[in-house]
Amino acid sequence: MEQKKINLLSIEECNEELKDLGPEPLSIPFTENVYLDHIKNRRGNLKLKLVDQHFLSGIGNCYSDEICYDAEILPTRKIEDLDLMEQKKLYHSIRHILQTATNIGGYMEHPLFMNDQKTGKYNDECKVYDMEGATCLRCQQKIVFIELSSKKCFYCPGCQK
Repeated sequence: MEQKKINLLSIEECNEELKDLGPEPLSIPFTENVYLDHIKNRRGNLKLKLVDQHFLSGIGNCYSDEICYDAEILPTRKIEDLDLMEQKKLYHSIRHILQTATNIGGYMEHPLFMNDQKTGKYNDECKVYDMEGATCLRCQQKIVFIELSSKKCFYCPGCQK
């Protein structure tokens, strides 16, 4: 059996370990205004920026695609090209998708412990992630899959602009 290890860190040690991570999107201080200031002058592809843990922490491939779908924004767009309304919509989608996922067990393939019935329940809620060829629930177009810098990327070409 593989040995599991837990490291206990002081607050200072923990802060040192996590210092390179971007802000936690569900934290209370991460308000819409803080977010808008955070993305000001940022450049690059939206999907790749969302999965960059130095930009925002805790968003991976699945959540980034679901966030973009919820916000009705193409994941291939440049973050610097989003207008203020799209930036605000993206902020609210980040909060909504992450809160929803957290409340129902997140997106994980393996349970955390024996008889775990909650972990991974968000898998069943995905609207675009791993849904290539499925019909979009909003506009009935087919969900598309592309690779973006070696990252899986799923979106609806009909309702994500």
